[in-house]
Amino acid sequence: MILAPVAPVAPMACDAPITIRLIGMLDRVLIESTSDAFAGLTAAGGRTLIVRVRDIIAMRDESLDRFLALLDGYRSAGNRVLIESTPTWRKVVRGLTPQFAESTPAQNLNARRQIIICHSVDKRVGAA
Repeated sequence: MILAPVAPVAPMACDAPITIRLIGMLDRVLIESTSDAFAGLTAAGGRTLIVRVRDIIAMRDESLDRFLALLDGYRSAGNRVLIESTPTWRKVVRGLTPQFAESTPAQNLNARRQIIICHSVDKRVGAA
């Protein structure tokens, strides 16, 4: 039972960017996890998604093509997709389409939440 009226959420809170930090090998499992997270984050409408690719290992293969297509699909659906990358990442995707804008430090500071998606292909001894 609510005893006091609920104040509406300010429009700026909904427009704040969300950072998705990816860690590990860019493969099918990491792409599917990212897709699931994006679906949940964008269910309420268009969002600004800052995708941090600083900590992923990517090669020019079908996984990279699928990942770029995933990002382009969310951009086509009305979301703003920005990349926080490294020179190595920019070298890997050079010449490939689609291209994505780089995030700025101000946009990174305005992010209201950060989601970390990590995937390792290494099995650790004793891990369940």
